Amino acid sequence: MHNARNILYVSNDSGDPSEGMKQALALAALNCAELTVLLVYPELPKGSRHLVSRFEEFLAARLRDSVDSISKVRNSDETSISIVVEGGSSPPVIRVIQRVLQAGYDLVIKDAEPKIEGRGFRAADMTLLRKCPCTLWLIRPPLRAYDEMHIAVAVDSEFRNEAERNLSLRLLRLADALGQRLKVEPTVLSCWDFEFEEYLHKSQWLGSVDEHPANTVTSVEHHHRIALDALIAESGMRGMYHVRHLRGRADAVIPLFADRDRVDILIMGTVARTGISGFIIGNTAENILEEISCSLVALKPKGFVSPIKAH
Repeated sequence: MHNARNILYVSNDSGDPSEGMKQALALAALNCAELTVLLVYPELPKGSRHLVSRFEEFLAARLRDSVDSISKVRNSDETSISIVVEGGSSPPVIRVIQRVLQAGYDLVIKDAEPKIEGRGFRAADMTLLRKCPCTLWLIRPPLRAYDEMHIAVAVDSEFRNEAERNLSLRLLRLADALGQRLKVEPTVLSCWDFEFEEYLHKSQWLGSVDEHPANTVTSVEHHHRIALDALIAESGMRGMYHVRHLRGRADAVIPLFADRDRVDILIMGTVARTGISGFIIGNTAENILEEISCSLVALKPKGFVSPIKAH
């Protein structure tokens, strides 16, 4: 995100400048990036299709007014901005992903669709999280100023493959860059657990092991923390940060932490097998996404293949 050069902002057609649009313009100006503001709408009824040109002109003009009003405040007139309005018969979210595949955007910014219960993400946002190949920033209205925000990045220091290791390093570097940009200290959040503790207790009662189970659990925690510290060191984080090494399943612990500690932006990976179209998102990530109520920056591993075709 900090080095994005080709950014897509997906408008929700609210008619007013949104937080997502403000951040898209600010980030494009900061990175000297190309910015496309995209509005996709459902196909008009047959009896109204002769109005398509006028309808799209109206939508484009409204988007331009919103962009101009933000640009004047942020002095971002030098940013290269394209406005695209597009209709069609396929679902709008699918057309967004197809445009990402065609144009090679490296970041998609979108205002998260509000949910009545305030948790998780609605269907269109979940489709983007599952199938959009590039970094995705889903923005919810901020509760406080950006320079007072709490940023958290969730990483795992236990890897099944090199792609997952590289993803964790990218997450840490992104949190570091965003923290420095906003002048805040991000929290590095990592969870550990030992699922066989109960078995060890029973085995000791049976006299089948010599070591006390508590020593084994402490050893697991210690080695996980050593691996986490090594990962952070390898990432080269330059700014100040905090580490929270919490015991428990990530899909249970992370949403609770985000609520209790009032996390504003959570950065995490949606872990998937690389190079296999259709294997979209890990179960742990899916469970977390259903429970959080903060803004989200989601990264895919390198080599992720979207099941959506570009055309």
